[in-house]
Amino acid sequence: MIKNLFVFIILFFLVSCDGGIKRMVPVDSENSNPDITADTDEMSDSDVGNTGNTGNTGDTGNTGDTGDTGNTGDTGDTGNTGNTGNTGNTGNTGDTGNTGDTGNTGDTGNTGDTGDTGDTGDTGDTGDTGNTGNTGDTGNTGDTGNTGDTGNTGDTGDTGPEYTCEEIVECSLTCSNDTTCQNNCYLSGSTQGKADMDTLFICMSNNSCDSLPDDQQIICITTNCPTEAQTCGIDPVYEPVTDYLADGEGSNNENDDVFKGNYISCTHDATISEFTIYIDPTYSTDRNTDITFAIYEKTSSGWTNIFDTSYSFGNWYKDAEHYSTGEISIDIASGKNYIFGAMWNEKVKYYYGTFAGDVINFGTQISAAGKESLSELPTDFDFYENYTIRMNITSTLR
Repeated sequence: MIKNLFVFIILFFLVSCDGGIKRMVPVDSENSNPDITADTDEMSDSDVGNTGNTGNTGDTGNTGDTGDTGNTGDTGDTGNTGNTGNTGNTGNTGDTGNTGDTGNTGDTGNTGDTGDTGDTGDTGDTGDTGNTGNTGDTGNTGDTGNTGDTGNTGDTGDTGPEYTCEEIVECSLTCSNDTTCQNNCYLSGSTQGKADMDTLFICMSNNSCDSLPDDQQIICITTNCPTEAQTCGIDPVYEPVTDYLADGEGSNNENDDVFKGNYISCTHDATISEFTIYIDPTYSTDRNTDITFAIYEKTSSGWTNIFDTSYSFGNWYKDAEHYSTGEISIDIASGKNYIFGAMWNEKVKYYYGTFAGDVINFGTQISAAGKESLSELPTDFDFYENYTIRMNITSTLR
C-alpha cells in the first residue's frame, strides 16, 4: 500500500549582517546581568536602549528636570517645552529610549545590525519552506499517484453481483436440485433481494407450499402468496375452477321461449372453458328441445353477444340435470360486466336461489337476468335482484 506522505519543513534562521548565525539575548535594563551582556556579539554598548542614558535612568523623564518639578509641565520649561519630559534629553528625545542610541535606534534590537531578522533572509516563508520543495501538496501527495480513489478501489474491480429477488429465482432455476448452487444464488442477492426472498419463503412455509410436489408448489405460492410471488417475478399458474351458483336449490319455474341466466361483474381476467344450466325438460314424444347458450358483454351501446352455441335434445325420459356448452374458450376481461345464460323453445323447468352476490373465481354474481316471449336471442334483458339462476361456470384466471 502506498501511503500518503505529508512533509512539513519549517526553518528559522537568525542571520547577522556578516552572514553568521547569531544568538539573540534580550537585555533587561533593570535586571541586566553584566556577564551575559559581555558575552554577546555586537549586541551591547554603553548607550543601548536600556543602559546609560536610557529612558528611565540619568536624565530620564522622571528625574532631574522632570515634567513635574522645576520648570513644571504647565509653565516655563513645562512638560511640553524646554527640558521637559517630552523635550531635551527626555524620554522621547536626545538619548532617550526612542532616539539616539535608544532601544529602537543605533544598534538596537530592530535597527543597526538587525541583519537577517525574523522576516528576512532564510525566513520561515523563504527557501525550503513548508510550501515549497517536497511539500505536503506536491510529489506523491494524498491526491496523486495511487490514491484512495484510483487503482483497484473498493468500488471497482471484480465485485459480487447484487441480484434482485427475481434474479435470485432465475439463478436458482438453473441449479436443478443442487442446493449449494441455489444457496450461492441467494448469497449473490442484494440486501433487498434477499429480504424479499426471505419474505417469500416465510409465506410458502406458512401455507405449507414447500412440502408439496414441484408442480403444485407454484400454484400454491401464486394462490396463497400472490404479492410476494409477484415481487420475485413468479408468474401465477392458474388451474381451472368451477363455481356452482345456487347449487342444490330446488325452487323452479317452467317456461318456453325464454332466456335465463346470471349477470356477473368480472374482477379478474379469465378464460371461460365451460358453463352449464340446470334444467328439467318436459316429457314429450314428438318434439325436441332446442337450447342456445350465450355470453353477452356490456358495452357503451348495450349488450353485445360474444359467444353462442346451439344444439337439440330429445324430451323422452329426461331428468333435471346440467346441460352444457361443451368445451369452449372465451376470454373475459376484468372491469367488464357479462351475462351467462341459455334460451330454449320448449317448456322446461329452470331452478333458482332467492339470493345474490356470490363471489366466484373471476368476479361477483350481481343478479339474475332474463327475457321472455323470444323467437331468437335477445339484445336486451330484464334483471331480477336477489335471485341467482342455478348454473355452473368453469374458468381459468389469466
